[in-house]
Amino acid sequence: MQYLRVARRALQEGRLSWLASTAAKTVLVPISQRVGKPLAGPLMGILIPTYRCNNACFMCDLPKPQFYKTRGDREFNTAELKNVIDDMAAIGVAGLTLTGGEATIRSDCFELLAHARQRGLHVHLNTNGYNLLTSPGRVDELLESDLDAMNISLDGATAETHNRLRNAVLGFERIAKATEEILARRGSGRPAVTYTFVLGPDNCREVPDFVRLARDRGINSVSFIPLSGCYSGAAAHTSEGLRAMDDAVAWIREEKTRAADSEFIDNSDAYLSLFPRAFRSVPSPLRCYVGYHNVMVDCYGNVYPCALHYELHRPMGSIRDKPLREVWHSDSYEQGRRELTSCTDCYWNCHTEINLLYQSAPVALA
Repeated sequence: MQYLRVARRALQEGRLSWLASTAAKTVLVPISQRVGKPLAGPLMGILIPTYRCNNACFMCDLPKPQFYKTRGDREFNTAELKNVIDDMAAIGVAGLTLTGGEATIRSDCFELLAHARQRGLHVHLNTNGYNLLTSPGRVDELLESDLDAMNISLDGATAETHNRLRNAVLGFERIAKATEEILARRGSGRPAVTYTFVLGPDNCREVPDFVRLARDRGINSVSFIPLSGCYSGAAAHTSEGLRAMDDAVAWIREEKTRAADSEFIDNSDAYLSLFPRAFRSVPSPLRCYVGYHNVMVDCYGNVYPCALHYELHRPMGSIRDKPLREVWHSDSYEQGRRELTSCTDCYWNCHTEINLLYQSAPVALA
């Protein structure tokens, strides 16, 4: 649904060349996989300006900054990260997401967002919302960057649940205040604001209240991600937990059909149908196209095709060694793409929703 909103917005703003180019890239993704080489640049670029974070979410297994510090690595500075953005624009990335870690920990986060917008990219921010009010003018900086959309992680309808799951003192309260300020001061509906909810056994019973809370606050949409077994330290869910999570998914799917604003729940029904498999750590039934529609560069110059790849596989290359264009078209990247075609490890929303475009919608696990 979010992709449809992006397309409608581009149409309304008269960005017809961007829309046509993005549509062409979308069509070329499965053809590229068939011929064994990228026929266009990626649809989506992901930039990780830092792995540092001020939350400690139980399901997060992102690399810790100390891992790189012990090797003598350093985070890219502002100019170097702007060069990464320039390189992404040059290879034809349609949209760029800044994520982390927590991207807003960096004082130049909004400067980077503004730079990406100036390069003509659709710009998106993933944030835990914790830093948006840490100093006067912070929301102004966010809005002045002119980003298109942002996801704020909110994992409960109550402060007790969210703050506990994210190990974030007053995290729930900070998100409420930041949301209020952003919505009150944004112009022309930009940025669109989405609450992202990682659905697991500890918060699944709060799903209806979470959706009502989000509607009451006036944000644009909510999005759900299943708590699956693809993160390190994952444990099998109890039968009681599985039933409760399945019930929550059934409620979400029914709510999408009966609500007047069905697009408020951002997930497609095909994606929601996969959640029971994810809860049970059943391999994804989808053929993966991520190597052709996505590229990710982290703050140390490592290049990966997807968010899961750094945990399970080697980098495809480093922009410290060669330009991003050369990495994207390298033999090592192509070998990685072929290997990823059969990867069934993750149910990440950003990758899964695009993969679903290229295959028949799966049937929910009974």
